[in-house]
Amino acid sequence: MFYVHPDHWGDGTARLLMDEAVRSMRAQGRRRAHLWTAEPNHRPRAFYAREGWTPDGGRRSKTRNGVTFTELRYGKEL
Repeated sequence: MFYVHPDHWGDGTARLLMDEAVRSMRAQGRRRAHLWTAEPNHRPRAFYAREGWTPDGGRRSKTRNGVTFTELRYGKEL
């Protein structure tokens, strides 16, 4: 899990973090990765799509700070 501070949105920080996470998973011999993101998080979902992640139909309900929302699962071949 990682988050990028809004002051760094659009400056390549997220891509560097994602590249390192994918590199690490590949180095461990993993062939596929999954991530979860809140359905209304349109900005990160657009980023994941640009990076080759695709929704795979997984959905779950999550509650954080008293707010319940739906998360979507994305997958990517490594």
